[in-house]
Order: sequence, then structure tokens, then C-alpha cells
Amino acid sequence: MSQVLFRTSMALITLIGFISFPASAKISVEQMAVIGDAGKSGRALDQLKASLLREQVFSIVMPGDNLYSGSYSSVWDSWKNKDFMFDIVAIGNHNGGYKAEMQYFGMPAEYYSIVKAGARFIVLNSDNKANVTQQIDWLKNELEKASEKLIFLVYHHPTYTVSQSHTWGEKKEFQVAMRNVFKIYGSKITALLLGHDHMSSFLTFGDIPAVVAGAGREVRNETAVSYNEGGVRVQARYLAPRNAHWALLEIDENSETASIHFVRVHDQHRSCTANFGNQAMRLELEDNCN
Repeated sequence: MSQVLFRTSMALITLIGFISFPASAKISVEQMAVIGDAGKSGRALDQLKASLLREQVFSIVMPGDNLYSGSYSSVWDSWKNKDFMFDIVAIGNHNGGYKAEMQYFGMPAEYYSIVKAGARFIVLNSDNKANVTQQIDWLKNELEKASEKLIFLVYHHPTYTVSQSHTWGEKKEFQVAMRNVFKIYGSKITALLLGHDHMSSFLTFGDIPAVVAGAGREVRNETAVSYNEGGVRVQARYLAPRNAHWALLEIDENSETASIHFVRVHDQHRSCTANFGNQAMRLELEDNCN
């Protein structure tokens, strides 16, 4: 409500009214926290939770390794009690069983597709070697029919080697199939949201952007990669310092772009911001990525 004052020669007239704006001027930004490799209770996970609470971000994307030890309840019930919502969950190689993980987080299936804030999230289980063919056939069908401007693929194991700790060959059958998917449907993929490697990094696999968000709880000392493999250039565009970070995903429902900020856990510093979009703008880093 606004109060507008007009002074005339006779009196002070107070007009009280409401100012409205056209619907096209409304700004609706959805914020989501991407936290991979976080499934172990303790001080580090508590600090991560406190950081999200300071930012007031309650919608969570989990690219796998959601339970290292204990039970899902012992690790994540305190998050549910703070109203965090596990909206998008992928299964990693550290889990309490596929069925138990799906049940606890309310996942619709082992692999699934969901639209949130106007963006499509396609979730895969890169840990399961038994159903790679079924997953890839389903993924191709999802990408073929998807019409959203923003399409994120969420799974655990990076399709190319991005650190000293792991190699892409750990899930070779899955990754070879994914590489073929990239060749056909790469232009429709906005970014990959990945875990497994305990670091915070923006990369490109050819022209496909990839985000590794596995350094919210534990950070490993890694170096940036840059190499060619099978005609594809794999390059780390940014590797965060060895501090705990999580990824803040922001989607404007009225836009065709999204932003991801790496947020440092202990002081909320935004270490690097990347902007994503299809075709003309695949991955652009802002000035804070020095």
C-alpha cells in the first residue's frame, strides 16, 4: 500500500491506494540448494545445514551419496524438522539400499523426471549397472519430448574423469551410453548436476556444462582438469578453493536462464557465480570467479 500526499492552496489531501503492476513485471525466482556427498551426520553436516538456514533455502537437490553410515533418520530427520524439502534426489554409490532411499526421500522411482519452477529435472541412477539400457532408452524418450527451456540432468558419477580420486570408468557402461546421449541431445541439456567427487567445480564436457557439487561436508584437495578424450574437450572452468561449499541454484520462472552460486559454508561468501542457458549461452562465469 502507498500513501500519496498532494498539497493545495486550500487543504492537504491524503490519497491512499494500492499500486499494482502488470503480471509480466512479477519476478518469481526459485532457489534450490544442490548438496552432494553429504550423507554423514556430524559437525560438518550441521554447519552445512546452518548455512542453508542462513540463506533461507529449503528446497534441496541431492546428486547422490546420501547415506554413508547410520540410518536415513539419524542423518536427515533433523533437516526435515527444520522444514527442508528433498525435492530432487538421485541415488549414489553410498546408500542404504535403493528401496530404502526411495522410501525415505519420497522418490517417485529409481529414475524419474520432474518439473519445478518451469525447469525439467531428469534424475538417473548411475550406480545401477543392471538397468543401464532401460534407463538410457527412457532418458532418450524424455529428452525427445521435453519442451522446457531449462533441462537439468541429475545423477551421481561424472561422465568424464574430473578428479584424482575417481575415474569415469567406474561406471563404464552407463557413461559410454551417456556420451552417446550427449552427441544426440546435447543441445537440449542446460547442465549436468553431479556429485561423487568431493569438490565444487564448474566444468564443460565439450559444450555441455557440468556442475560438481560434492563439497558441502567434505572437501578433497583436487586440481583443475583440462584434457581431450575421444574428440571431447573436458575442462574445469572453475574449481573452488579447499573450503566447504554448496551450490545455490536460482531459476527465474519468467526466464530461459538459470544461475548457480558456490556458497562458502562458514561465511556465506559467494565464491563463484555461473549463468546457464541453452544455445547462445551455455555457461558464463561472472567476475567473482577469479
